[in-house]
Amino acid sequence: PMLIADDATRDACTALAIKAAQAVGIRFASIDVVRADGAWKVLEVNSGVKMEALGRRHPALVEAAYHAALDAVFEQVGRPGESRDDG
Repeated sequence: PMLIADDATRDACTALAIKAAQAVGIRFASIDVVRADGAWKVLEVNSGVKMEALGRRHPALVEAAYHAALDAVFEQVGRPGESRDDG
């Protein structure tokens, strides 16, 4: 795994990953994106999110990603014991 420093490339890969997640109806996933035949393509969508290799190189980034993902999930479904007021 590698971090993409170029903003335009990162934005394109992020958009591709979001479309892949939406296509298979998954809200939280690890999506492998590769460069093949001159274009960025989705290699696979993983429902079992493990960022072990990236975590060895960038542990703070992986920890922040897990925290952000869990915060987003709990924000959408509500925390245990909380009631949601949709009105």
